Amino acid sequence: MRMSLYCACLKGARLIGSPYKFHKKRIPTVSLTSAFHISAKNMTKARKFVLAKRFVGEPKESDLKLVEEELPPLRDKEILVEAEWLSVDPYMKPYSAWLPVGTTMLGGQVARVIESCNPDIKVGDRLMGYFGWRDKTVVDMRQSNNLPMPEKPYVLPDFEGLPASLGVGVLGMPGNTAYFGFLEICRPQPGEVVVVSGAAGAVGSLVGQIAKLKGCKVIGFAGTDDKVRWLKEELNFDEAFNYKTENPTLVLKQAAPEGVDCYFDNAGGELSSAILNRMNQGGRIAVCGSTSSYNAVNKLPAGGPASIDLQGVEDGRFHRKAMERSLAGRDQTKHKGKLKYRETVTEGFENMPKAFIGMLRGENTGKAVPSMADDAAVCRNTEPDCAADLKRSFECPICLVFMNAHIYQCRNGHSLCGPCRDKVADCPTCQEKYINVLK
Repeated sequence: MRMSLYCACLKGARLIGSPYKFHKKRIPTVSLTSAFHISAKNMTKARKFVLAKRFVGEPKESDLKLVEEELPPLRDKEILVEAEWLSVDPYMKPYSAWLPVGTTMLGGQVARVIESCNPDIKVGDRLMGYFGWRDKTVVDMRQSNNLPMPEKPYVLPDFEGLPASLGVGVLGMPGNTAYFGFLEICRPQPGEVVVVSGAAGAVGSLVGQIAKLKGCKVIGFAGTDDKVRWLKEELNFDEAFNYKTENPTLVLKQAAPEGVDCYFDNAGGELSSAILNRMNQGGRIAVCGSTSSYNAVNKLPAGGPASIDLQGVEDGRFHRKAMERSLAGRDQTKHKGKLKYRETVTEGFENMPKAFIGMLRGENTGKAVPSMADDAAVCRNTEPDCAADLKRSFECPICLVFMNAHIYQCRNGHSLCGPCRDKVADCPTCQEKYINVLK
């Protein structure tokens, strides 16, 4: 029995005097004592990560501490949610400098309602909110979140079979940032040259695809050869380069002799300085992040023509209205196959610091997503009740979705997911027939 349930039984009654009375009806003190004793024994416990010490240079796991707390009983209009998909993002490191030591680490999450005292919110609803790094949260839907996002939590719409994790990715803050940050600040025109740094990340990979849809020539910079291949072969970037092994100034002269019209900056540092020096007069720059300097002290980007429009990008600038306006459009675009995405999933709430540190190091491709969701082990491209051991999962070579069930194999052991198998007659790798179905 939760205390909130007990309190709900008392709703509407008036407590008068001592001993306890409800409209002249005497209630034995022992009954209240017993009830609260039972309630206290069954209080909901939550886990959360707090800032143990300030980040100096690259964050360390010891900078964050996993603690347990008892949640208060629900009051009127409040709900209890449990995290399913959490988010680790570059902004968290600089924003954490504002947090007092001992404060819950900030961040967004997709959470499921497990108890509700709000008639407008039902158990099973999914919410998006900036509740921080915690596995359970008591939420008052009338209150705004803390930094960095001023928006209130809100119920997610039906994603029509798409993973709920997209609420912290393509259909969440990163998608919102890419969509509005690029279109409103860079104002791309067909035929213009667009350069994206951090192009294989959650935001950059979407910006590049949107630029292609707008008819632009797109050049991306990423930190590994595998990411470069993904940008060129799967996302159809016109050019992509590994900035760690190639000279950005030289490759830009070759790839864009006409200069750069739009630059979406996720990196900062020396890479951005090289790109600035290739900007055309009247160019537009959207400054979204500075991953090169989050873990170190770098020189600020320098150079570029005098007449350029440079603006900072932050999701809070566009706020919830903008995201709701774009949500349906981006959902439809994804369904039409025009936008592709990848997720780097880290399983287990206790591994949040590892996911955070890995993201800052650039170890993720696409969105870095720590998972607590039951559907983390669900076959993403098939029935929602199809689950299997994640250790058997593989990435479908055509749609790039990680699968763990309804896997087709040809005679040579090449695998394909069910939906893609329905679109091809033979194995695209060796042209053999598919003979096995793993379930």
